[in-house]
Amino acid sequence: MRPTYEKANAVLVLDSWIIEETHQDKLDTENLHKIFFCAWNTRLWTFQEGALAQTLLFQFHDGAYDVDEAIERIKASKDSKIEVTVKPSLIGLHDQLRGFRKCDGSNNDLLRFIAKSLAVRSTSMSEDEPLCLAALLDLDVKKIAETESDLRMQEFWRMLDPIPASFIFKSRYKKINIDGFRWAPKSLLEVGNYPIYLHSPGLLRLGEEGLLAIGPGLKFPDADVDIQKSIWLTDGRSNWCRLDLFLEDCSEAIEFELPDSSLRSRFINVKKAYDCNEVGFIFERKLLGDDKSPQDLDPHYYNRDVIAMIAIKHDKGGRIYGRFVCGGIIQKVGPDVYRRNGDVLQQFFEKEKIRISPQDLERLDIRPDNTQLNFQAPNLSFEQILGLARMGRIPGQGVLTVTQYKSRFSFDRRSEKLVGAICQVTSANQKWCIG
Repeated sequence: MRPTYEKANAVLVLDSWIIEETHQDKLDTENLHKIFFCAWNTRLWTFQEGALAQTLLFQFHDGAYDVDEAIERIKASKDSKIEVTVKPSLIGLHDQLRGFRKCDGSNNDLLRFIAKSLAVRSTSMSEDEPLCLAALLDLDVKKIAETESDLRMQEFWRMLDPIPASFIFKSRYKKINIDGFRWAPKSLLEVGNYPIYLHSPGLLRLGEEGLLAIGPGLKFPDADVDIQKSIWLTDGRSNWCRLDLFLEDCSEAIEFELPDSSLRSRFINVKKAYDCNEVGFIFERKLLGDDKSPQDLDPHYYNRDVIAMIAIKHDKGGRIYGRFVCGGIIQKVGPDVYRRNGDVLQQFFEKEKIRISPQDLERLDIRPDNTQLNFQAPNLSFEQILGLARMGRIPGQGVLTVTQYKSRFSFDRRSEKLVGAICQVTSANQKWCIG
């Protein structure tokens, strides 16, 4: 079907809602809103009609209407009433529909555009999606048509080379539940009321066990811990960050009731769920194809980035092989917000020589769900934080406990869920295989 629309002089769209309306007596802003929000513009198969057409016309009751000429009039308009209101949104909606022809021609650029545009479209026949995607990218449609319907999307990803790394990190996509493809969206359709943008610079090749990449990451060497949705990580160099995991997207995550609350949350034990001994985290902005020069993980890597949690299976030939678990957000904890609590704690350490009673701990509001407020304090050393945490090992004292394993983990004594961990920063040229 691609050549039909691509080589036609014009494509005329007949939509039951629009064809009953007139356009000559109305402003372009009103006509374009009707076009961009009509039923034709929400379906999968009609996307290629609008994306590939040299000229796109919509049939109104009083004649055909050229959508590209209309948007040029909008762009040229100096009307202050639309300049900062409907004008930007109309130009953006037009680009979602017609920007395909402006792409540089590479499958990577085309796929980024398609992902952005299909997020608000749908189809009643899910097995048709990989056929449509293959047609748009000029892939072998026949090969996908000959594949079993429930394996077509997997075959589509296998035919792509390279693949934008951002697909790993977009939590709005439901993933394929097959080894080697757990990073891959099972559909690019109906993922929300706004587009998805693929910003990652990484372009990855697909190997036998998953996507091949290079880049720095974090890992801790014991996966037999209950990791809840929000935890705190440090690299042992006074850098602390908050990690919010999208465990609602992980089918193996288990619900539990938060201590002293009727609220429920989720946790994952990677060892029990996947029989893996290590946990890793990779960064969207740092992950590149393994034929590229890696970027060092600078001290500001925590500031804010999208991450993916990986259950590490093994390390072979310098490459870490892992299973995608879920996405998340990492963000550095700055010192200014937490200065007061840190200063108060420091005074207690200097005066009482770490002999702090449980009552004092509670009075200082040191609880497992907010210990991070004090971890980043500028006047409190990491050793002192560990000293405070170790008090939890004394029966009847403290509210934190630390494992004997190199003091790498702290847990909430009430729920026995992980609160914080010391992570290892991998080298910048660490190779990964994400399956």
